[in-house]
Amino acid sequence: MAGRKWEKEKAERAVENRGKVRSIVLTGLFAATAVLLSGVHFPVGPIKAFPFQHMVNIVAGVLIGPWYAALSALIAAMIRNAMGTGTIFAFNPLTPYITRKIVSEY
Repeated sequence: MAGRKWEKEKAERAVENRGKVRSIVLTGLFAATAVLLSGVHFPVGPIKAFPFQHMVNIVAGVLIGPWYAALSALIAAMIRNAMGTGTIFAFNPLTPYITRKIVSEY
């Protein structure tokens, strides 16, 4: 009896881990897709509007949830900035916090 209970718990953990691994893999794939499609942008003042980034973020939010989608968007923004194709406006949710930290240090 104890062996069957252990096997059942092991199978349940495997299913849970499979879901987490799937979400992490899809997060990376969505980030890569957003970076690959970032060649199309429209300059609007000091920003670059990336319509495909928004589309990828929406699809990621629906398929893998808001936290993994936000992580995917953050990864894509960091990669685009490292490549020199993005702007600081890609980090919009973090911009007020970072600005406050920088200003408070000086």
